[in-house]
Amino acid sequence: LSLIRRKDLAMTKTIKAMLIDPATRSVTPVEYHGDFREIYKHLNCDTFDVAYVTIDGHDLDIYVDDEGLFNPTHFFTGKGFHNPLAGRGLVFGRVDDEGENTSFPDGCNLADNIIFMSLSDIQRMFS
Repeated sequence: LSLIRRKDLAMTKTIKAMLIDPATRSVTPVEYHGDFREIYKHLNCDTFDVAYVTIDGHDLDIYVDDEGLFNPTHFFTGKGFHNPLAGRGLVFGRVDDEGENTSFPDGCNLADNIIFMSLSDIQRMFS
């Protein structure tokens, strides 16, 4: 019963996330309703992983395609990133104490901190 109740509660919450799409070189707000399957849809993937960065003093979680490097064509990086990331990214505030995603923070200027890269940019970077 507690699992069903938690799932029902998660399904009713709506928070803001930011979708980074290096193919279109865009950063756009999207709604997230607490269902992890939405992450797969936003990222167009079957598995995902999380990268942790700090931008403008805000701790962020960036969900990315875990298999993005198998077919790399479009990348993004930014201030506070350790390495470029492949494919789309879905950005939230850091998870809360219960492990739930939190809304993308107001006042965080993600778009100005993202650098879009091509495969040739990555190859030059690491050659």
